[in-house]
Amino acid sequence: NIRIRANDELGPGKIGQPVTITTRDPATRPGIVIPEGEEIRVAPLTPFVISCNVTRADPIPTITWEHKGRPVNAGQKST
Repeated sequence: NIRIRANDELGPGKIGQPVTITTRDPATRPGIVIPEGEEIRVAPLTPFVISCNVTRADPIPTITWEHKGRPVNAGQKST
């Protein structure tokens, strides 16, 4: 709840009636699942796939893949 009053060259005014404000919950850390597990061993020159599933998040995250700190894809706002 907040109450507002004017404060101008005439001085502080009367305090207004309370107004109820509802805020959003704080952001929550995303839950991430990599189905392939924490470690995958791949022979040289062998194709492989790694999936990343975000199971929960608020707000919805932008998911990107990076290599040495640089993005590999444009990113996708998704879970």
